[in-house]
Amino acid sequence: MMDATRFSDLIAAHGAEPRRWPEADRAEALRFIAAHPEQAETLLAEARALDAALEPARSPAPDASAFTVRLMARPAFAPAVPRWAGMAAALALAVGLGAGWTGAALQGGETADEYYTLAFAGLEEAEAAWFGEEAL
Repeated sequence: MMDATRFSDLIAAHGAEPRRWPEADRAEALRFIAAHPEQAETLLAEARALDAALEPARSPAPDASAFTVRLMARPAFAPAVPRWAGMAAALALAVGLGAGWTGAALQGGETADEYYTLAFAGLEEAEAAWFGEEAL
């Protein structure tokens, strides 16, 4: 048996229109309205006022076929990054490596191991300058 609290909760959740109520509760709610017409009408009047205020914001159900057409019309892959960005990154890497190895060669390295050591020796000094610490 539906009481006033449960009926109030039902119309607060689903509105005053009985077709919007869940089928499991609809019959009991209609019996509550028949058994307590004054109390039910007061609650329904408040719910109808809220429904009327919310009705302009209600949007129609989306058309599945129109959505499918729009979805299929989009390209399968739309890159988020310009095509030249990858080439620019590769070029920057190549220039950086070349500058590091050239700088190591200019400092007098004889072997590849010495080039490597000289190329990255400045990183500790740069890190110390950046963070304000002594070089390790």
